[in-house]
Amino acid sequence: MPVGGALRAALAFLILPLSLVPMYFAIPRFRTEIAKADPDRAPLEAPAVKPTTAELARWKQLPPIKGAVPVLGYHGVNDDGDHYSVTRREFALQMEMLDRAGFETISIAEYVRFLHGVTVNLPRRPILITFDDGRLDSYRGADRILGRHGFRATMFAIAGFVEERSSFYLTWDELRTMSKNGNWDVQEHAGVGHVNIPYDSAGHEGPAYAYRRYRPGKGLESFAEYKRRVQHDVLWAKRTMSEQLPGFNPLAFAVPYGSYGQDRTNDPRIPGFMSRLLRRHFQAVFMTDPPRYSTPGSRRWALPRIELNEHVRAGTLYRWLRDRIPVPKPKPKPKPAAQTPPAEQPAAEQQPAAVPQQATPPAPVPQAAPAAQPAPAVSGAAGPASG
Repeated sequence: MPVGGALRAALAFLILPLSLVPMYFAIPRFRTEIAKADPDRAPLEAPAVKPTTAELARWKQLPPIKGAVPVLGYHGVNDDGDHYSVTRREFALQMEMLDRAGFETISIAEYVRFLHGVTVNLPRRPILITFDDGRLDSYRGADRILGRHGFRATMFAIAGFVEERSSFYLTWDELRTMSKNGNWDVQEHAGVGHVNIPYDSAGHEGPAYAYRRYRPGKGLESFAEYKRRVQHDVLWAKRTMSEQLPGFNPLAFAVPYGSYGQDRTNDPRIPGFMSRLLRRHFQAVFMTDPPRYSTPGSRRWALPRIELNEHVRAGTLYRWLRDRIPVPKPKPKPKPAAQTPPAEQPAAEQQPAAVPQQATPPAPVPQAAPAAQPAPAVSGAAGPASG
């Protein structure tokens, strides 16, 4: 499908009347692409990069990191000046820096096991690299660079946008290929809910998962309608990805725009509902902040990531990773047992003037240290997603 045709198809889907969306997805459609890959969509060669002498001096190997994993969050990799993207050269430099700092990437399955406290086979400096949105440019720009360093990453795809075969996003065939090549894991980002929706009569808009939708002439959808809408969206995407990607294991979810109402909403019940919903279906739920390491004690329904954009350089990322390594809390020292006051011995019979003999005080006993369905009915503005 030509670029313009694919984009018009995506736009047409997003503005369908809500009553027609289920019928739209009920119609069988050919979901595979042409057998021959389009050379304009193939991964790009990794650019040659050579760190400066000053960069080499600064990018020292970091100490081993125990009980913590940093998670990087990317969107696109291109040279278009997109705020949410990094250039191919900058991405190559960042991966070079990670390699020199001693980081080794882990899979999403290894990360989930880490959250459950299983750290047996983790590398000495583990890191998880993620990409949001399922953008074609992130795959084309990053794949060969990841391969150069033996790295892998996790792609969070928007299932509804993949279904519409917009040229901006990856196709199911491309996602299947990625899942097989050893560089990528694929997980869910949304169904069609990665959009902003109106939430009041003034036309203000916000993330579809964070707000009850305002409908002109009808007012706000009820909380029950909101719950049906977002649950349908999340579960439809989960089911569709399971159908399309052999061996798909729904372990993680990246929240669109990093918001399900915990920071802004028009109904205070939404954050609690969304966190419970996502916890039931996924073992790791990612936000876009705060930029800190995650640990087994992190809240699995609001995991932190370090978000990268056009303004973040490899040197800045190195300092963030170095300076934010959690310092392990020292184990409490054993407390000595309380000493028992010495007992007095009774005076010997017939010797009233004798000095009472004292028993030898018991030695302190050290204590041991503590042991370690039809398609979603969400409509909104179409276009490249971010967040």
